[in-house]
Amino acid sequence: MKNEIINVLRKTKKGISIDKIMNKINCNDHDLVKKILDELIEDRSLYISSSNNYNLISNTSFRYGILSFNSKGDGVVNSFYKYYLSDKEFTNKSEKYIIDKSSINGAKNGDLVLIDTSIKPRVIDVFSNDITNVIGYVEHIGEVVTVKSFNKNHDDITILVDGAYVDGDVVSVNILEKMNNSFYKGEVIKKLKHKDDPKDDILIEAIKSGMEYGFSNDTIKSLDAIPHKVSENDLIGRVDLCDLEVISIDGIDTKDRDDAISLEKLDNGNYLLGIHIADVSHFVKKDSFIDLDAYRKGNSYYFGGAVNPMIPHEISNGICSLNEKVKRLCKTLLLEIDKNGNVIDRKLFNSVIKSSCMMNYDDVNKLLEGYDVYNILKYKEKLQLMNKLAHILRKKRFYNGALSFNRSEIKFKYDDYGNVVNVGMRENKDAEKLIEEFMLIANNNIADMISKNNIPYIYRTHEGINQERLDEFLNMLYSIGLPFYNISDNIINDKKLMQKLIKHISNTNVENMLNNNLIRCMMRAKYNYQNYEHYATGFNTYSHFTSPIRRYADLTCHNIIDECFLEKEKSKRENNSNKWKSITPIIAYRTTMCEKISDEVEKNVNLMKMAEYMEKFIGKEFNGTIDSISSNGINILLDNYIEGRVKYSNLDGKFIYNSDYYTAINTKDNLSYSIGDRVVVKVLGSDKINKNIDFTIINKIKEKDKCKVKKQ
Repeated sequence: MKNEIINVLRKTKKGISIDKIMNKINCNDHDLVKKILDELIEDRSLYISSSNNYNLISNTSFRYGILSFNSKGDGVVNSFYKYYLSDKEFTNKSEKYIIDKSSINGAKNGDLVLIDTSIKPRVIDVFSNDITNVIGYVEHIGEVVTVKSFNKNHDDITILVDGAYVDGDVVSVNILEKMNNSFYKGEVIKKLKHKDDPKDDILIEAIKSGMEYGFSNDTIKSLDAIPHKVSENDLIGRVDLCDLEVISIDGIDTKDRDDAISLEKLDNGNYLLGIHIADVSHFVKKDSFIDLDAYRKGNSYYFGGAVNPMIPHEISNGICSLNEKVKRLCKTLLLEIDKNGNVIDRKLFNSVIKSSCMMNYDDVNKLLEGYDVYNILKYKEKLQLMNKLAHILRKKRFYNGALSFNRSEIKFKYDDYGNVVNVGMRENKDAEKLIEEFMLIANNNIADMISKNNIPYIYRTHEGINQERLDEFLNMLYSIGLPFYNISDNIINDKKLMQKLIKHISNTNVENMLNNNLIRCMMRAKYNYQNYEHYATGFNTYSHFTSPIRRYADLTCHNIIDECFLEKEKSKRENNSNKWKSITPIIAYRTTMCEKISDEVEKNVNLMKMAEYMEKFIGKEFNGTIDSISSNGINILLDNYIEGRVKYSNLDGKFIYNSDYYTAINTKDNLSYSIGDRVVVKVLGSDKINKNIDFTIINKIKEKDKCKVKKQ
């Protein structure tokens, strides 16, 4: 009957009442027809007017979509809707609309909205996960105590609270009631600090950058129903792998382990690789309170050594963490791989495992480097075999065009008050690369299996290189004496040339600077409901499957696998596929947007803590490389990876920027500074609040050539 109703609606240009629909399909069951129409409304395929007439969204000027904001403060709505090709078949279509800030109607960043696109696009309804938890500062309005959120996406709301607080107190608030678009009633659940105190500054900065924090009361209450151990009922329908030797390798401080691995050498000489991923979807069901909070966050946030988890610790560090010597539920992918890295056979199923050993990257690296690490020495041959396979897979992936940038991550060491006392870099050695390769091949094979079964999914796609930026980068290489004689068109279309370009810059004395600039030429990877290639990995099909504890896209993929791939009943698989086909576009866009916020959070916190660290070095000198130059000044990348700026006003003379040669020239004495120059700088000032570090250049580091190849 649903198909008959859709067929009627397809042929109706104007809205139609439920009575007329019933007449056209010769049905007298009002409740049944109403139930199907309600399902289509919930599916966001249908619009019901104020006069109770129904119409397909595609036949109207109305669109559902996710709201974000551009730099001007105007709204941007990416809409997704079904376009029915027949009564049984539909395709997803997408459109983008700019909404004037005066037509936002109180909607917030990330809200699902209904817009009217006729004449001038405007928001007419908001379907958001209402704000549930806010961290902000107290501000009195007369005798009334209010809280203003630190989150830039909520900066236009005011929360009324009770209690004796002074202006500037930082508090955590649960929202009790929405009074209108701008005012809420809330309850203070915890006083954190005062906004001028040093501790917890990274949390405040992260929230200012747009991070969603905390969990709703409903989520917290629902944690009571989450078990602490695996029950016999949980094991029904699962393959028992508890006797298999399974290990996990992660950071030394990691508490939420969502991936583990196993490896056996088969009699035919092939490898049997097992990738075992925590089955979070078994405990976090779609549209549960925990799931809705996870969707709101989109991912876990990592910033300045801290983490804001997507899923509560009771789950992520508890029943879903693949801890040692305890039964844990997993989704297991078994891959048979030959000596050349080709996948010969693959199987995906629900399992139960018992991890034999929890290892950390430091210990595994030491063991692979030849040292005796006694707590894991019994696994030496196994780890060496894993490392051998990882190198085979990596070699094959790079033969197929994968890219790798020598990019290190900064890490901070803190004192007891949250102040930075040291700055270092995270290194990726064999242990990290081993896990990376196994997760990459898992994500590739899962996506390939799903796509070949025509199941809706969340893919991870990467378009590659921005040609305009690459042209500028090649011009810069020429100007600093490191020319790469290939045009951008050729490089974009030939990954081997791109690999040669990366190698060309990797053995220079300005590698860090050049890597930073080349990475800026790459487009952002994103989540997509359509299957395109992932340029950087070298895979034609790719998804995120291996981190369901910390990425909502992965959790979504697990739910889809349960409902559309592992489900044995054909009718259920088909119904579930239609459901997921409708909502994957919105989830893909939302998770991409949350990832951008996460990157912004990490960047801003790092810049703030860099500035804090450099406060103690005012007047001190450091070596660095000129990273970029503009009409506003010179950016310096220090050898310790901290970035700062040189204002022209802090240099002697008058400087003019020559964009053709990426050079700032002093009109007083023709002294010039160019991208790639090695310099000695003095720290003039460091502003933690505004995240700025100011240098002046003392002198150039004299080298035979401005940019040169390192000595071997």
